[in-house]
This record gives sequence, C-alpha cells and structure tokens, in this order.
Amino acid sequence: MNFIEPIFLVGLLAAALPLIIHLINRKKASRVPFPAMKFVLQSQKRVAKGAKIRQWILLALRALALALLALALAKPFFKSQEGLTMDQRLPTASVIVLDTSYSMTSADGWEQVEEMLDAEVSRLRPWDEVSLITSDLRVDTGKPSTDHNVLKRAVDQVEPGFHALGFNEALLQASDHLNTSQLPNRRIVLITDGAKGALEDAAPQVAWPVEVRKLELESPKSVAISEVNYAQEGARRDRIWRIEATLNNLSEDDQNAVQIDLMIGENTVASGRVDIPAGKSATHVFRYKPDSQAAQSARVRIPDADELAADNERWFSLAMSDQTRVLLVNGEPSTVAYEDELFFAERALALKNEEASMTLSVTSREGFEARDLQEFDVILVANVAQLTAQSAEKLKAFVEGGGGLLVTMGGQVDVGWWNQALGEVLPKPLRSQKLLAEMGDPDAPVKVTRFGLAQSSHPIFEAFTAPGGGTLQSAEVYSYMLLEPSPPDSKTSILMSYKDGAPALLERELGSGRVLLLTTSIDMDWTDLPTRTSYLPLMRRMTQYLARRVTSDAKGVNQVGSEVAFDVKGLSAERVIALSLSGAEVTRLVETPDEDGVVRFRVWKPGVYEVYLDDETPEKRRPALDFSVNVDTAEANLSPLPDEFFLAFNPGGESAKGPSQERRVSVWPFLLFVFTIFLLLESVLGTRRSVLVRLWRTLTRRPQEADALD
Repeated sequence: MNFIEPIFLVGLLAAALPLIIHLINRKKASRVPFPAMKFVLQSQKRVAKGAKIRQWILLALRALALALLALALAKPFFKSQEGLTMDQRLPTASVIVLDTSYSMTSADGWEQVEEMLDAEVSRLRPWDEVSLITSDLRVDTGKPSTDHNVLKRAVDQVEPGFHALGFNEALLQASDHLNTSQLPNRRIVLITDGAKGALEDAAPQVAWPVEVRKLELESPKSVAISEVNYAQEGARRDRIWRIEATLNNLSEDDQNAVQIDLMIGENTVASGRVDIPAGKSATHVFRYKPDSQAAQSARVRIPDADELAADNERWFSLAMSDQTRVLLVNGEPSTVAYEDELFFAERALALKNEEASMTLSVTSREGFEARDLQEFDVILVANVAQLTAQSAEKLKAFVEGGGGLLVTMGGQVDVGWWNQALGEVLPKPLRSQKLLAEMGDPDAPVKVTRFGLAQSSHPIFEAFTAPGGGTLQSAEVYSYMLLEPSPPDSKTSILMSYKDGAPALLERELGSGRVLLLTTSIDMDWTDLPTRTSYLPLMRRMTQYLARRVTSDAKGVNQVGSEVAFDVKGLSAERVIALSLSGAEVTRLVETPDEDGVVRFRVWKPGVYEVYLDDETPEKRRPALDFSVNVDTAEANLSPLPDEFFLAFNPGGESAKGPSQERRVSVWPFLLFVFTIFLLLESVLGTRRSVLVRLWRTLTRRPQEADALD
C-alpha cells in the first residue's frame, strides 16, 4: 500500500477522540435510596441493555469514520497488472534477444518462437521503441526505434542457426542499446528454450530487467554423432581409411540398431547399425578404400533423423598424402662421403618403394634457422652440437603443432645445451657418453653391447618380427648416450633397450607431435648398424611413424561460429574463396588475406569447405587448405538451466528494476464511500427511537392517505 499524501495519516489519531470524550463525560452519580423509584429502575434496566449496545456501536462508528476520513485524505493506492490496458502502459523501449542455437529447432520449438515474436509485435504501440538481436549477433537491428517495420522485416527473415547457445554478448549489447533510449520504461525480452546446451559461462548482470520467455519443450529422443576420428592406413599401393564414429545416446531409453551411414559426396558407400545404452556412447568403425587420390568430401550421418536433426551428421574431408617431407640437419658434414653423418641415412630414406615416398632436404645447423619448418613432416637432427635459441623455439613449436622429430646422438652433441634449450622436448635429459669399446679394438666383440628387447607391437618394429628381422639385435653398439630420469609427468616410453638394460630408442608425445630419441649414432662412429640389413627398414619406419599422417587430429576441429584461419603467405592470393556444397545448397565465403598473409573465415554452416585462390577454377584449387566445420554436440544437452541462472541477470537492486509496468489502483474513493455509509449509520443510531417511529409512520401514511382520497 502506498500513499500520495501520507501527511494526512496523522489524522488517524482523531479516531481516539470519541473514546476520549466518552471517558471525560462519564461521571459517577451518588446513590440516594428512594422507594418510589424501585419500579421505574426495574423498567429502565431492561431498556438500558439495548441502549448500551447502541452506544458502543455509535462509539465504534464515530472512531472508524474519523480513521477512514484520515486514510482517504492520504489517498492510498496499490499497483497491479490486472486490468492493465495497452494505453495505460508506460512508453516502453524493448530489445528482444532471440536464442537461435540449433537446440531451438527441437520438436515444435521454432513454431513457438514465431508465436512469441508475433505476440511481442502485436503488443507494440506507436510510441514504443523496439529492436531485435539474435544470440549469434548475426542479426542486430540496432538501437530501439519506433519504426516497427524494421522489427517485422527482421522477424520474417530470422532463422535458427547451427551454433551452440551463448547469449551473454547479445544481452550486454541489448543493455547498451537500451542505454541510448529516453523512454521511462526499458526492458530486455529473452526468448530461449532454457536448455543448458553448451553454455558454460555465468549469466551476465545487466542494467535493465530481463523478462525470460521459455519454450515449452519435452526432452526428445536424441542421438548425436559427437566425434569422427579418421586415419590413413596401409601401404601406398593399397591405402585405406579407418573412420571411427562415436554416437551419444542423450535420452533415457536404450537406442537399438541405430543406422549409421558413411557418405562420400552424396553417395552412401558403407552402412552399419549400433546399439547405444541410455545415457551412454558407442562407436562404429568404417574402412573405406577410395577409388582416387583426389580430395573427397565425406560425412557420417544418421539417416533416421530424430527431433533434433542438426547433430545427426558429422563432416570431414579425405585427402591422401603421397609424400613424406623430411628435413635432415647434418651435425657433422664431411668431404669424405662415407664419413659424413648423413651418408647412410640419406640413402636409406631416399630409396623409393611402393610403401611410401620421401622428399629429402638437407641443411647444416647454420642453415636450419632460415628454414620454414611448416614445409616438412619430419625433422631429423643428427649429431648436432647445438642450435640458436630461435631455432630451438621453432623446433619446439614444430613438434607441438604436429610435426615429428628424430634426434640421434654422436660425438658433437653438447649435452648441457640440449638439456637447457630443448629439455622440454627430449624424452629424457642427456647425461654423458658411455664408451664401451673403440671401433678397432680387438676385444670389441666382448665389450660392446647390442640392441635388446623392443616393443614388437609398436608400428616401428612390426617388420622385425618377420623372418630375417633379427639382424637388428646382431648390430654392435660401441658407444651410446646415458640418460637422466625423465620428469614424472612426461609422456615418455622406452621402445627399445640395449642388452645391458640402457634405453636405446625412446618416444615422447609433445602437443600434437612426437619425438624419437636414438641414443647412438646413425653413422659408423658409435655402431655398425648402418652395415646391417635392418638399418634401412628401421630408418624408414621411424620416419614414417613420425610423419604427419592425414588424420582427424592433424586437421583439427572447427565448430560452427568459430574462426577458421590459415596462412596463404607466398601463394600470391588477393582473395581466398571457401566453397561448400551441401546437397543443392551452396555456401560461398570470400575473404582477403591480412598484411601477414593470414585469411580468416567465420563459418555459420556445417560442411566441408573447398579452398580456392582468386577464382573457382580447378587450377586454383588448394586441397591442402580444405577444412570442415561441424556443430557443437554439447548443444544437444536439453536439460533445463536452473531458475537461479536467469535470476542472476538482475541481482535485485533498484537500479536494475527500471520503472514499473503496473497500473495505479486508487483506494481512497472507496474509503470515502464507506465513510459516508458510516455517517449515515451514525445518524440513524443516534436518533431517538420515537422520532424514527414517527418518521416511519409519516412515510408510510402518505401513500395510504393518497389511496383513500382516490
């Protein structure tokens, strides 16, 4: 209850006046016995009971009448939304924030959105201001305006997207828009399904009230393809793709015999069925042999789409790699060919066969700094004393980005520098050289060690389990590098040891790449391995294992709405075109490289995007730059956000409430009416009964006399 003139509430004290007057006038009479009054007193006692009740009623009526008069003069009122007409609402500036994430398309979700938007448009009065912002910020009609046609056109054109939920930026933008309005009432209308989806951020606090309109959706039967991993397998003459799809069952019921298809272009090349327990995931593996080496657009899909169809397919591109590009860094070059550090390694890797082809580039440690490491798949650093600090950083970044590094030892290696500059890259820190025997020592056969146990299941050593593979263990090792213990958190494994138990070949995963450390040399200085038949397959196997094979890991994951960037410096491109063909629909993106030669695309539709330079002719196609974009499957989580999330928009302070949209309902006219009734009742009760009787008779007699005269 509120009051327009609260000062008149002091008048409530007047309600006590009748009682005070009654108490003042009340006097005790002295008792004098009078026998003749006995019969009169007995008669008055009967009458006094009724008179006393009437007097108390009169007292209450007079007190209440004075209190009602004071309240009426204070003009009380209260606020209510009931009965509020359009013309009674305050002029309002509204910004509608529309959630366009793909979970809004579940069941009849978007039909409800259209109904809510129509309802907001119908409520607008000519003087109201309004604007619209979508959660992905792709639609923003700007500052609130009385030109409602702008909103109507935007509502007709807006469509649900493929991105995940994230409306914080849109809410902050809406708040900024409202700050520019001068209308007394300002508000934000958020239309959303209220599902958690991929939302991880806390709700932002905005300066204006947020009215949340939630869709009424039931949790649908939802199966999503959450991940597709693929890798190139087999020899060059018989290469196949291993494609592993992971499906999540987001419903509360088991999903049995769910069909899943592998599609190349628009053709289905393989199918399978998967049983997925409720709330669990399951995988299905396809093996596909392409009929050409050309880049191909591929996807895995669930053909029987459920109510949330956007997460029922996953796009990727397949492009075979024919060449392994290897950079050889020579730490001990020599004019005598067989004494050169890379004499044997270069010939082993340069041999062409049906399994793999390698392109070799040789450089010195001095020339290494000028090399662009992104042009290579594998780097072999052979018996290098040290590199520059800048080269060490480049080498580390190369491995973390997915490159392969093979480090071999020798007499030139500076142990201190390697531990300090590249200790984070090496599988284990280096200690010192252990010399077992000199090359010409007649007792060398009993002093040397040999290669011992190896992980036979590792891809490097698969060839050595075949007949004739034992020549690796017959190689003599005259000297090797001792190692310090590795850090406990390093992903290091020993792939092969010497007969005396010391590590011979170690592997470490670093970022997206791998590092191999061979603790002996690859020339004849520390071992006679180059003269063994096992040398060639060992060198090639190590290099092939380290090579950046075409895999899903190498391609990375691009989500709808994220930025896809790549370097086209040196390609002489004035513009870059990304073209996606999804059925009959074509998506074309065109961007210009920045001054650093980097081009950036913001992609809003899933699919495989082919990249062209300058124009879309076949000779301008760059398959190596193709990329795929997919939805964020976390958005398929339709569990509702808690109410506390939406309450956090407005923490409860007055500054966040804005002017009320309720109408004022006055109470004082009703109080004056009751006051008048009380006055009438007081007049009636205060009049003598005989007077009332005579008045009644007079009023009733006149009609009777009029009838008699007639």
